[in-house]
Amino acid sequence: LYKCCVQLGARPRIINSMNAVPVDHVSHLVIAVAFNSLPGVNVVHITAHPQLRINEFLSTLSYYSYHIPEVDYEEWETQLDEFVSAGSVEKDQEQSAGEGITREDIGRYLRFLVEIKFMPWPTGRGRELPPIAADVA
Repeated sequence: LYKCCVQLGARPRIINSMNAVPVDHVSHLVIAVAFNSLPGVNVVHITAHPQLRINEFLSTLSYYSYHIPEVDYEEWETQLDEFVSAGSVEKDQEQSAGEGITREDIGRYLRFLVEIKFMPWPTGRGRELPPIAADVA
C-alpha cells in the first residue's frame, strides 16, 4: 500500500482501523505458541493494541519526508484505476522472487475455513476441496 501511494503521489483518506502488528512480534508469538501449545487450542489471534486508523498509518509517509498528500478515497480510487489499467510494471515482475499462490493452496485454505465452521461446505458441482491434515483444523 505504501508503494502504491508513492507511485500514485496520493494517499487515501480512510478512517477505518487496521490490525497492523510488527512482523517480529508475530514471529515471536508463532514460536511461543508452537512450543507452548494448549490442548484443544487450534487458533491464536494476534491483534494490535492500539489499532491505527488507515489514514494514520499512511500519514507516516509524510512523517518520513514523502510528499504524498491525503485525498478523498474516491479521488484516490480513480487514480488507482487509471494506474492499474496501464498494466503492471515489468521491472517489478523481473525483480520478484518466490512463488505465487495456486488453486490447490486456495482450496486448502477454503477446506480449513469449512472444517472450523467459518464457511459452509460448497453445494455446487465441481471439484472437491482438497484434503488437509486432520490435526490442522
